[in-house]
Amino acid sequence: MEVRQKWADEHWTWGKDDWQRVIWTDKTSIELGKDSRRVWVWRNQGERYNSSCIVPSFKSGRQSLMVWGCIAHGRRGPLVRMPKDERKGTDYVRLILAGPLWDFYRDLFDERGIMAVMEDGAPIHRCAAAKNFHANHHIEVFSHLAQSPDLNPIEHVWKRLKTGINSRPVWPKGLDELWVAIQEEWEKSDVEFINSLIDSMPERTLAVWEAKGGHTKY
Repeated sequence: MEVRQKWADEHWTWGKDDWQRVIWTDKTSIELGKDSRRVWVWRNQGERYNSSCIVPSFKSGRQSLMVWGCIAHGRRGPLVRMPKDERKGTDYVRLILAGPLWDFYRDLFDERGIMAVMEDGAPIHRCAAAKNFHANHHIEVFSHLAQSPDLNPIEHVWKRLKTGINSRPVWPKGLDELWVAIQEEWEKSDVEFINSLIDSMPERTLAVWEAKGGHTKY
């Protein structure tokens, strides 16, 4: 809480224009066949154990995809599928930082001037290869607080994306189908929704400041 309060002390006076110069990045894991929502079942007396009234569980052999994405005010950024055996710091630089993120950053830099890239404190973001790339390409890194999803607007994009996948009449049957579904749902993340999230950052930061680093409604 103390770290969050200090962060809020430093940023609660930022206006929307300041937050619009941040590229928000994050990664998330999406599990095949998993619906995290609460499921309600209407059944008749005596149907408690009917297979049609039971949500199946997956106790082993679970499969998931790790994906990385980014957003900025007025833009939905690229989405990257991160192979299971390519998630080290050097892989992050090769697959994301030196590729789609760099292209996205340059486009926004040419359009708006100085931009900052928000990265969390994951080891792949703090490795020597990533730091060298940041320094050599003069990328300003906007460090994100640990365990603070309320201060990263892209978290809401992930939530809507997963809800969209779970709401499909037919769930993906394999990882390749899941990847197709993820991309389709990502494309549905409209700019107006993204803008509303980023434009709420002054209120989010003020809420953390008022809560003295504690939890907020966001």
